[in-house]
Amino acid sequence: MEAAARILDGRIDTTGAAAPGELFDAADFLRALDPAHLSFSGPEHGRTGRSGGTGRTGRT
Repeated sequence: MEAAARILDGRIDTTGAAAPGELFDAADFLRALDPAHLSFSGPEHGRTGRSGGTGRTGRT
């Protein structure tokens, strides 16, 4: 929503296609996000995932 709001309210003056890094100052963009709407999660402590934590698929 923050990106759409910035584009629609005129804070972005670029036309055509552009990468988000070209359009937004990262620090300013992250400060604008409401922490109440953010959540973070990760693997539970001690879990290694399906591949045993090695990242390998077992294929050669």
